[in-house]
Amino acid sequence: MPENVRDAEKNWPHLKPKYLIRSTRDFIVFIDDDLDIDWQSSDEYDAKGHKDGHKHNMVLNDAALLESTPCEGLCTEMRIHFKRLIGEGITRSFDHDYASASKMLEAAAEYIRRGVRKHRVSGISRQRSV
Repeated sequence: MPENVRDAEKNWPHLKPKYLIRSTRDFIVFIDDDLDIDWQSSDEYDAKGHKDGHKHNMVLNDAALLESTPCEGLCTEMRIHFKRLIGEGITRSFDHDYASASKMLEAAAEYIRRGVRKHRVSGISRQRSV
């Protein structure tokens, strides 16, 4: 069993992630059964606060906006990859690496743009062949 999974079971026993993105003593970020990104931080982490609360909140806001991107019609695997990229951005923010967090969110935005474009093109191709 990967160490990350053991950490999650030990530090966050009340949570049952469908897909674990990252788990530490300080925080956990995961994808739940509804394919939504969820996270939780420890009381100790919250008491210390973020190195830059404004930047952290900006990352969380951007992640929430990006997560609300319509993904209907995309396969589950693509949706999970998209959500995982967003979750990775959130983990970078919890690690106080706000520049990397923003880059991960940009990568997620580009990933979903390409996926939607590809889905539309393949849908048009299927319609024409009918």
